[in-house]
Amino acid sequence: METERERLDDDRESITKDYRVFGYKLKVILGYNVTGNLKEIQMYMAKRGSIIHGHVRTISFLISKLLQYNVGIESLASRLETQNYLPNGFAEGEQFNSIDHFVADILRKNKKHRTINGEKCEIQDPKPEEKD
Repeated sequence: METERERLDDDRESITKDYRVFGYKLKVILGYNVTGNLKEIQMYMAKRGSIIHGHVRTISFLISKLLQYNVGIESLASRLETQNYLPNGFAEGEQFNSIDHFVADILRKNKKHRTINGEKCEIQDPKPEEKD
């Protein structure tokens, strides 16, 4: 039995963000379905033609397909965080062990869009539990 893929409309809500990762510019476009759930991530590394550029494009393609087949964001993010290889370093002032850890962070922080069809939603991120 094959799971059905949730295809996105040609016209959809999206957010574009620019980052500096490992000294390179990274553009991230996040696409959301009509209910505001993240279903697509497109990443473009400024280092065209390099191996890392190809890896970033492949990661974004595979993650988008998995999201459209309803694989959970937390499942993807936690699996990406188990990867540990070079390069590692700082991105946007935070320490990440690899590009996979950085992508996991993007997924978690952007799983819900704040507007749907141009109207503000009442979607709130869960508050972190306070430690005693």
